[in-house]
Amino acid sequence: MKLKKRKISKVWKEVLDTIESFKDNPDYAPDPDHVQIYITTKDGSIVELHIGYDGEQEIRKTFDLFDSEEELEEQRIIERMEDPEGGILLN
Repeated sequence: MKLKKRKISKVWKEVLDTIESFKDNPDYAPDPDHVQIYITTKDGSIVELHIGYDGEQEIRKTFDLFDSEEELEEQRIIERMEDPEGGILLN
């Protein structure tokens, strides 16, 4: 069965073009070894995507889902308490 190709929205195309520009212009990217992106879903949930290196220098990709901005902020407070040095934690 052949899958129907999805039409990419203009917004997603702009997102992808912007991310591509970071690769082409690394001076604009704040941290070339770690990327963190937040995407709001249609129902208002927040998807948090992390891509970066773990302790063994392997690239890891993780996703978290939060029901609201408040839940996301609560998680950030917990992470800051667990890692007061402010290091980046890949889940």
